[in-house]
Amino acid sequence: MNKLTKFILSSVLIAGLSGCVSTRGLVSLESPVKQLDSSEELKKVAVINIVEDMRVFEEKPKQANIPSLKGGLKNATDIDKSKAVARKRNGYGKAMGDILLRDETVSSVMQKRVESALSRSGYIVVPASQAVKPDLVLNMKINKFWSWMQPGFSYVTINTEIETDIQNVNDDKKSIHTYSKISKPTAMATGSKWIKTMNETLDDYENRLIEQLK
Repeated sequence: MNKLTKFILSSVLIAGLSGCVSTRGLVSLESPVKQLDSSEELKKVAVINIVEDMRVFEEKPKQANIPSLKGGLKNATDIDKSKAVARKRNGYGKAMGDILLRDETVSSVMQKRVESALSRSGYIVVPASQAVKPDLVLNMKINKFWSWMQPGFSYVTINTEIETDIQNVNDDKKSIHTYSKISKPTAMATGSKWIKTMNETLDDYENRLIEQLK
């Protein structure tokens, strides 16, 4: 198989998200299912105080797992950065169009997942204004939340990586570092494949956080 044929094949495999790889794609991720419990008065109280998106974007990163945006950082708005989750790539692995969350930000997605993990761990999560003496007051830093694609000979691999640090304000000595990464080989990098990999990584992240909260 010559280089031209390989490029055409790879481009067909890759160009499945919102049409052309050079355009911007929008995705929506699953929200965790709310856990219903009639004994909320017996639960401990948790507050998520601050959620900070600490991801570092680079102009032209040498590695696909480093966040970047089409058009360069000087043209990127804060809203673009807060919603960006991936870059599409062509048959040679060159970064092309962006992939952004449609209706949410990375911070809001992660906050929902932490709230779900706390709920499943026996806490009731309330706004800071409603908490009198919360058992947990958490500050979260999102270090990594990015998806990227690795082109192969006859398939591509979609990766998603999430990393956070969560600090309990009531106890400076206790900090939770949570990391999750999932890689999925696929014949075609369609929008549904990107979304599926991100959702599975979010599920894995939430389950890991629950184990740490124990």
